[in-house]
Amino acid sequence: MLRIDKVTKEFPQSSGGRKRVLEDISLKIEDNEFVCILGKSGCGKSTLLNLLAGYTVPDYGALYLDRNMIHGPSADRGIVFQEYALYPWYTVLQNVAFGPSVRKDPNAEEIAMKYIKMIGLEKYKDYYPDSLSGGMRQRVGIARALANNPRILLMDEPFSALDHIRERKLTVLIPY
Repeated sequence: MLRIDKVTKEFPQSSGGRKRVLEDISLKIEDNEFVCILGKSGCGKSTLLNLLAGYTVPDYGALYLDRNMIHGPSADRGIVFQEYALYPWYTVLQNVAFGPSVRKDPNAEEIAMKYIKMIGLEKYKDYYPDSLSGGMRQRVGIARALANNPRILLMDEPFSALDHIRERKLTVLIPY
């Protein structure tokens, strides 16, 4: 279970004040639930995902996975960013295999290829990100997150760079 307990997050402003982006947010998400956070631009959706991923800490409140407080990033929480977050010096295969390789999984390449095939980029496995379209890069980011087999998959507008047909195909592949 993922629990957000009275979380508030503020950011400093250039004027010297602080902007409160999230205030007293509480939410409980049970295992195997699919939750979508909707809101207008700038309302704090990405901030909440960064808190859940452990990339930033709340000013007040706490976040828990089961009974453990979230203190930083962890392999049990995968994230797909709305911006392309790929290593430019790695090929598609190396990017997708990164997590399993870091964990020293002897099957890292096979795991990566499973997800590369799933997103339809097996012909591009040896390409570098700068040789790919924006939609292809986003698909690599999705495959990389899935290759880590995270317990929780956090996605920040993961289909924004994809055409409608590809979006529909990938939506059915995301396990939830």
